[in-house]
Amino acid sequence: MAEVTEAQSKLGSVLRHGGTAAGTLFTLFGALQFVTPEQVAQLTAAVHDFNESIISAYGALTKMWVIIGPVGIYLIGKAGWNSASIKGISQKLMAIATGPAGPAAIEAQKAVIEVTTAVALDPAIPKSTEAKAALIDAVAAQPEVVGKISVTDKTLVDATNSSQVQKVS
Repeated sequence: MAEVTEAQSKLGSVLRHGGTAAGTLFTLFGALQFVTPEQVAQLTAAVHDFNESIISAYGALTKMWVIIGPVGIYLIGKAGWNSASIKGISQKLMAIATGPAGPAAIEAQKAVIEVTTAVALDPAIPKSTEAKAALIDAVAAQPEVVGKISVTDKTLVDATNSSQVQKVS
């Protein structure tokens, strides 16, 4: 005889209790003459068949681990792979930084600023015009920054969205 798992035992218990409740309800309906005795017998048989089909399906699924296991491992692995990508990490950091106020948001915001500062200040790191424009727009969007922001590169001025950014010779 096959070994019964804890999940199978719990499923069997739930189905037994549900079947008992349904059977009691059907008997009550029969006693109150909402349904005929034949209908009570048919409904009770249908509940029994339903319970057996659920148990059979669960048993079949547990034996399909050879097929389901590798697929599940692949899907979990892919999710882990995607979450560890630069895009996945940055999306998670952005979600935390722009989420509800709290210690996690503060730490995420500090991490973003520290990375941005390190990249901006290191002349050995090549920076795209888009990255520079995003940094200038972020600074211009701060309420404490007022007045014009002078930029010497016309291409960079054109790439920004802020009206505060102006070309200076």
